[in-house]
Amino acid sequence: MKPSETIGDMYTRFTDVVNSLRALGKSFLDFELINKILRSLPKRWDPKVIAIQEAKSLNDFPLEELIGSLMTYEMTLLEHVEHDENMNYLLKNKKDLELQTMKCHLSDNSSDEDNEEDIKLLMNLNKFIKQESITKNELE
Repeated sequence: MKPSETIGDMYTRFTDVVNSLRALGKSFLDFELINKILRSLPKRWDPKVIAIQEAKSLNDFPLEELIGSLMTYEMTLLEHVEHDENMNYLLKNKKDLELQTMKCHLSDNSSDEDNEEDIKLLMNLNKFIKQESITKNELE
């Protein structure tokens, strides 16, 4: 399987190769095809491969069920990647916003006492936001 390839694309390519070999007289058991697919998956798929190998009897496991299971896992992986990217984006923007807010408050012509209170409020807000993001990550 190529790094940027989806399970659907890989399976289409795999089926083309298998059908061509069958046309030349080579026959395969589903067990053999399943093992070939599982071996072709990248390292990041190892947890799923191990789970399938341990939970299922590969001799009785239909090829279509394997592909469905892999496609489901692929969607879960993509959701996790998107979530991580969104969190990184939010954290970066949050830090930029914090800096801009602090600069604005410091540059105001208000008294030093007001600036100190504003900075304390911002720092407490930042702590709260960090705790919330940590709590959300722990729940997921």
